[in-house]
Amino acid sequence: MKFMMAMIYALAAALLMGLLLAYFYFTVLQQSADSANTFPANIALLLFVNAVLVFSLILIWLENMPDNPPQSSLDKYIAEVKQEEKIQSSTDEQLKPVLQQLNSISKSLALTNKTLNLGLERLSTRIDEVENASLDKVINPDNTTEQKKDYPELSTIFNDELAKTLSQLEIMKDK
Repeated sequence: MKFMMAMIYALAAALLMGLLLAYFYFTVLQQSADSANTFPANIALLLFVNAVLVFSLILIWLENMPDNPPQSSLDKYIAEVKQEEKIQSSTDEQLKPVLQQLNSISKSLALTNKTLNLGLERLSTRIDEVENASLDKVINPDNTTEQKKDYPELSTIFNDELAKTLSQLEIMKDK
């Protein structure tokens, strides 16, 4: 682009100098001669003024042109993909600590869930034992002394605090 601008400057300067010299030639040298014909001098002056206007407009247009040529659609697509990859890599780096913390939270929840499931399983087993003991009492009313020794009373296993705790668990609520 710079070479083309230099060529246009040189061509404009040469043409304008030639037209200016032609005007001076026809005005000064032809005036000293006997023929006082001013028509060629006026034509040279008119061409000089037109050339100045045309070259100045061309130079203004060329100065305002961007240096970057327009990109093809393939180049634009490649640039967009590279920019998206850069954004993706930066977001991945920003999300790594968050993902690590989420993994640790999910592991602790899994452990809590496992502990809760084991506790509920033990509770279910104890309730089954109490139910079996109460059924044994109903079926065999004679062996009440034996049953009392083997199984604790329902009130000691299933007290009010335990009932409140179980009712507040999300697993126990009806959905």
